[in-house]
Amino acid sequence: MCVKIGVIMKRFVIPIILFAISLAVFTFQSSDIGLEFKGDENFYVQSSRQMMASGDWVTPYYFKKPRFEKPPLYYWIVSSFYKTFGMNWGVARLPSAISMSLVVVLAYLFGLRFFNRDTGLLAALIMISTIATFRYARLVLPESFSLLLLCATIYLMLKGSFLPAYILMGLAVLVKGPVGMILPLFIIAGYKYSIGEKKIFEGMGLLRGLLVVLLISLPWFLIMINIHGKVYIDHVFLRETIQRIGNFDLGSGSFLKMVLKFFKSIFYFLPVIFIFFLPHSLLVIHAVKETSDTISQKGRYSRGAILSFVWFFATLIFFTFLGEKHRHYMLLLSLPFSIMVGSYLYGLYSSKRRKIALSILISFLLFFFIFEAAKLVMAKEIGGIATIFAGKSYNIEEEDLVGIGSHRIVAQEAEVYTGHAVERFYYKWPPEMQEECDKENRIALNNTLFGTKQDAFLLISRRDYEKYATEANKKRLTIIDKGYMYSKGAAISDVLNTLRRLDREAILDLFREEVYFVTNKDDYVI
Repeated sequence: MCVKIGVIMKRFVIPIILFAISLAVFTFQSSDIGLEFKGDENFYVQSSRQMMASGDWVTPYYFKKPRFEKPPLYYWIVSSFYKTFGMNWGVARLPSAISMSLVVVLAYLFGLRFFNRDTGLLAALIMISTIATFRYARLVLPESFSLLLLCATIYLMLKGSFLPAYILMGLAVLVKGPVGMILPLFIIAGYKYSIGEKKIFEGMGLLRGLLVVLLISLPWFLIMINIHGKVYIDHVFLRETIQRIGNFDLGSGSFLKMVLKFFKSIFYFLPVIFIFFLPHSLLVIHAVKETSDTISQKGRYSRGAILSFVWFFATLIFFTFLGEKHRHYMLLLSLPFSIMVGSYLYGLYSSKRRKIALSILISFLLFFFIFEAAKLVMAKEIGGIATIFAGKSYNIEEEDLVGIGSHRIVAQEAEVYTGHAVERFYYKWPPEMQEECDKENRIALNNTLFGTKQDAFLLISRRDYEKYATEANKKRLTIIDKGYMYSKGAAISDVLNTLRRLDREAILDLFREEVYFVTNKDDYVI
């Protein structure tokens, strides 16, 4: 009995340690919005808050408007965390951090099952220290949870635990829609075919499994159709299905234009993969070649190589042929990517090139942690528009108009701090239309926003304020406060020249732009 307990403990020690380390890394200062903030986060933060406050757990709302873009499971999870731990950004981001930490554990388990313990550990370490996985583990977005469901589903199916796998598929449909069911089956089918199993779905209980998926996911969709009727049906089947699959611009353009548009975007994801998986993406070509060689040799690790190769390229092909493309789709490649790179580094280490393998790994880890530490420092130094609102209260009423006047300001971030729905008062067109764009911006700000009698607040960059606000409006507007937003327009030559001068303010000015918070309201309160 003692021996069995010892074996069980030994089996779980490494996964528990990996989970604890991952969670500590992913939650470090995650309560700060910082430079990592992504506009869609506030959709989940605000909608989950409203869901908990209203008691309506069926329809997510965003500032009183129903939000049909995604099914409700991730909203339910965030709302439940709010109810348990309280409402703040650290709590809202905790489900993503936990999900990605569990994916790190699964990377180890996949490596252990199909290769060896060292490959599993390397794969887990790569998962922790990749820019994309680190970023999405710290965002209030469903991507990390979707990745967890996909990885766990495939792991269970490969173990022959089909009922739990189909339950996870049903949950995945309640997070991301039908892709949560289609993608894992597509990957499993590709893997089984590649290892010579011609009857791909035999023994999987596919029909019963699909029934389980429908029993879990379909009731919510039916309830939504019953509540919202044609509006919801049109959104789900036209916007979220037909247009996403084919990226059809319904009612405009020809079929030939759509075909040309597809071929133009066929390589869209290649630079995304390189940037997402830095610094380890520098090894991706070597890793893919090594994986291909392992498959052709049909040796001890060939099945693991086939799985990671098929998973990586099946997912890439699937989303390449999907009409509407988003960068976050590539997060679903992170586990097979980590396994392939981990296997390559293990092969390098075990072939008497240990110094090279260790030098590469240590260099990549140093790059990753220095890069992320620099971002945290920069976020603290710049402060962002949060400094305008920190510890202050403005008399923003529900009937007031709140807007942004610069395309570089994220509307959802303004909504985070104002607690008010925000309208955009700018036009951003191609450079050749700059003159017309400037004219429309001036009209939007001076006539539409401040030309009415309605009380209004505006976040606008100093540059745009000086450029577009009329002198008459400037006289009757109040600049309540000033802050900064992060700017990505710094040239490398400017950065190097400024660093040589060691001028702290000049360095910060390369990465920030001053923002004004202005109003035409007399009785605002600070």
